Amino acid sequence: MSDIDAAQPLIDRLNAYTAEAKALADFEPDLSQPDPIALAATTLAAVRARLDRMDGILVDITVGRAQTHRLAITAKATAADAWDAAAMKRRAAPVQRGEEYYSAREREAEANLASLRELRAARFTAELAHLHDEAHDVVRIFHRRLDRLRNDVLALLRTASFESHLER
Repeated sequence: MSDIDAAQPLIDRLNAYTAEAKALADFEPDLSQPDPIALAATTLAAVRARLDRMDGILVDITVGRAQTHRLAITAKATAADAWDAAAMKRRAAPVQRGEEYYSAREREAEANLASLRELRAARFTAELAHLHDEAHDVVRIFHRRLDRLRNDVLALLRTASFESHLER
């Protein structure tokens, strides 16, 4: 099983979260109600429920994002350690084999090949961290969109409340 196959459920979950966040943010209030206060109240309740779900998605993605960043840091350190060990092992070998001399570039290539598995794992976990960052940013944008709508509705309610207070 390849790394991509193992990570596919995670990638699918991130895609599902961003799709759900988009669906939650694509909210149109029911404008068929003639009373603006009732419209604002029902809209506010609907937006609040959507924001609550969006908060849950954002928490899940944020936790996963932190975990993948920690994994990426660990994988990068492991790759660096493996490369250093391979370089030190090659350094102990003679610079000349038979009549051939090894250049620094060739020794570096050997260290890269010796630590290739760890380097690939580091690149892969870094890519997962980037996917988490992207999903987090997208969900945060949708969250802000809903929050702005909520603030607009609250401002409308405050204005209506103030106007009704003036009429008394």
